[in-house]
Amino acid sequence: MQLQIRIDNIFGGQSPLTYFGKTGQFKNSLALDPDLEATTGDNRASGFLVPVPSAKLSTSNGTGIDDEPLWMNTNPKDDDVYVYDRAGKVYTVILANKLISDLNAGVALTASTGNGSAYYDNYQYFIKNTNVCRYGPLNGSRTFNQTYWGTTLSMTALSNGVTYPAPKIGTSRYPNHVCHVHVDDKLYICDIPSSGQKNGSGVVHYIRTKRDTAEGDTNNGSTWNALDLGFGIFPMDLESYGTDLVISGYEGNTTSGNTRGKRAKIYFWDTISASFNKEVELPDPLCSALLNVNGILYTFSGNPGDLGVRVCRFAGGYTFEEVAYLEDSQLPYAGAVDHLMSRVLFGGFSSSMGNYACLYALGSKIGKISNGIFNVMRSSSSTSTGINVTCVLVPENTDVINPIYLIGWRDAGGTSDFGIDQNATTYGVAEFQSAIYRIGKEFEITKIKIPLGQAVGTNMTVAVKVAVDNESTTTTVATINSTNFSESERFVTLHPSILGKHDFFIQFSWSGTSLLSIGLPIEIEVDEISD
Repeated sequence: MQLQIRIDNIFGGQSPLTYFGKTGQFKNSLALDPDLEATTGDNRASGFLVPVPSAKLSTSNGTGIDDEPLWMNTNPKDDDVYVYDRAGKVYTVILANKLISDLNAGVALTASTGNGSAYYDNYQYFIKNTNVCRYGPLNGSRTFNQTYWGTTLSMTALSNGVTYPAPKIGTSRYPNHVCHVHVDDKLYICDIPSSGQKNGSGVVHYIRTKRDTAEGDTNNGSTWNALDLGFGIFPMDLESYGTDLVISGYEGNTTSGNTRGKRAKIYFWDTISASFNKEVELPDPLCSALLNVNGILYTFSGNPGDLGVRVCRFAGGYTFEEVAYLEDSQLPYAGAVDHLMSRVLFGGFSSSMGNYACLYALGSKIGKISNGIFNVMRSSSSTSTGINVTCVLVPENTDVINPIYLIGWRDAGGTSDFGIDQNATTYGVAEFQSAIYRIGKEFEITKIKIPLGQAVGTNMTVAVKVAVDNESTTTTVATINSTNFSESERFVTLHPSILGKHDFFIQFSWSGTSLLSIGLPIEIEVDEISD
């Protein structure tokens, strides 16, 4: 009997299961975005398999950045992106030319490991191990005040003596002084004092400034220990939800990582009461990042040091509802989440597709099109082994049809290769693996029909592969390029003779430097072999 299999759409996103999935779901992908136009000038999202290229940003001194970038911030005063890395060095990305330049004469901030960063009231703030550096005013003559917290504000030093949870890849730990500007015009900062009465207790401080002679020049009641979360609670991230400040808290082991911690805490605080107003638990031990998108509060949770990212949204009361699950990556840092319109973005890597550092997207920027997870960008690193996206930013008022993403990344060891990439125009490695089709008996694949978004031309290369029987055998059926398809085809029909015993999937592997989108539907003819 002949079977007709059609891949009609991929809006279901990556399936969390290997052998089962919902309509439109697929096995894996790398650097493909159906939200992009299939060919230049379409000016609409295509829904096709559109590869996404990436390019490493250059630096003005030619030496690159010195460690993994953990934070990228924009501000309303200039057109620069401010970058803060794990070694304490600060940079700008000039959006006009996408060039990285050193700040502070290329010298690292003192006693700093990229602990937290944000723009607030005319200044860029770089949180250090035990102090706060303030850079600005951004609308005037700019200077660095590296002891703004301890000397200018006369505040008790921040703590760097409590060990935070470690991620799976490399040597870095989650930042310990994440900061966030809330709707009450305060810059809140996470901390765990390691001495004194609050030793081992998660706390939140804040900086508040006002205008005297210039914007942001005067302290306006900045406070140490504005909120106490309790002993053994690690504050991981901060976000706004209406007038409430939301804090994610971790309560668990940070040394071996083998002992399962208690369930992650989400605290809601109106910023007026003496203590938090509500505590809600998540199903996982660690919530590493929070994100508010159009009034919807998202959490990113899982086990510290393990694969698996659960994305939930707050449903009200004491309930968080799971909206997606990704097994391929680890939990993102607080600085590695962002959004474009209603599309949620988060950084990580792809454990099953070459271990590239990757940018993932939840859904589409167009409402109600999709709620699936898509791997929409990879790093430009040539190592492709054990690297991770460490920060994410949509940096400007971007064209929503062809958006600009910036991703900061690091290599596995964290000692030799770091960078910031932008999605670009020179194409390269991208992958797609269809859903696994379970035939349940011996079969032969006899025909594959593939529509294309462009006529086949120079520098366009896609290898078409078929993997059968739990990927025990993978066969390259054809390579679509201008040598093998010299008639500028926009539709390719292949006649393989691939035998299998119980299942298969189709894989497309891009390597060309010019855009070649694959359209839908893809049709596959399969003959069952009689017993």
